[in-house]
Amino acid sequence: MLAKSATRSDKERDATVSFERIVGQTQAIHDLKSAWQQDRIPNAYLFVGLEGVGKKKTALALAMLLNCESPTSEHSPCGDCLSCRKIEHDTHTDIWLVAGEKNRIKIEQIRELQQRVRFAPQQAKTRVIIIDGAEHLTIEAANAFLKVLEEPPENNLFVLLSGSGSQLLDTIVSRCQRIPFAPLARQELSQLLISQHGVDSEEAWVLAGLGEGSVGQALTLQEALSEAEREDFLQSLPNLHRRPQGAAVALELAERVSRQNIPLYLHLLRGWYRDILLLREAGLPPEQLLNFDLADLLAVQARQMTLPALVRNIKAIEEAETSLSRNAAALLTLETLFLTLGRSS
Repeated sequence: MLAKSATRSDKERDATVSFERIVGQTQAIHDLKSAWQQDRIPNAYLFVGLEGVGKKKTALALAMLLNCESPTSEHSPCGDCLSCRKIEHDTHTDIWLVAGEKNRIKIEQIRELQQRVRFAPQQAKTRVIIIDGAEHLTIEAANAFLKVLEEPPENNLFVLLSGSGSQLLDTIVSRCQRIPFAPLARQELSQLLISQHGVDSEEAWVLAGLGEGSVGQALTLQEALSEAEREDFLQSLPNLHRRPQGAAVALELAERVSRQNIPLYLHLLRGWYRDILLLREAGLPPEQLLNFDLADLLAVQARQMTLPALVRNIKAIEEAETSLSRNAAALLTLETLFLTLGRSS
């Protein structure tokens, strides 16, 4: 239940763990280095920001710095000492990851953690425990974890990773030093996708827009949906407004999406109508569109759709997301959504 050491995905494993490899988080890294330099590392940090912006990589780089045998003059881990190499290769006995199963971190995991932190670190100067997805702590687990923070054991650092921290107990948040992680700028994210993940430049620019500042979200989109599938889906949306086949198209799209990654498709829908709205109302340059490769089709839609219809459609997408999060019937919710999107006014 409690990992012996932090486990990373294959894609993360390909990239060296270091502050220098983390893109777009200059302020967060500066604050962490300053705290280390001044010997003011707290008992617990709360890293908040979008999924996939470098929170876990930063936590691992911090763990390396805290335990490095020969830190550099730039206040970074050397990457070469035994401790750094063990963290790099996920073999360090004192770098732990607590992660949930099915979006739940259970009390049993925290109880195991409570027992293990009673003992001094085996190899590390500072044991680092990363709570990945801290907002998924159950109420019982959160209360148990709070007891650990109330009397934190020596030579242990807890790093909580969360989207915003708003779902955590206030009493937990108050005992952590908050470090915000910014969404990546589109240019930064595009370059990262090209240099670290081998994405071609045009696809990288599209993914960077749709990723909304998150490497993880951009890569999830790429893995779940091919470029051809994305284009085919988006190019079918204008057919919702054609009479008399619009209703049939709506039902067909609802059936299609119900068998796919629904949140991802709703994300695409929101981005599509966002592009149309900004083209229509703000004259956004084509290269700034999320779906810039479909700029011509978006321009046609911007001339044909009214502002009230666009506002209604975006609201309908948000309502569908809310309903589905409350376990509403997926197909019925999607049918209602696509029929609403196809209304002429």
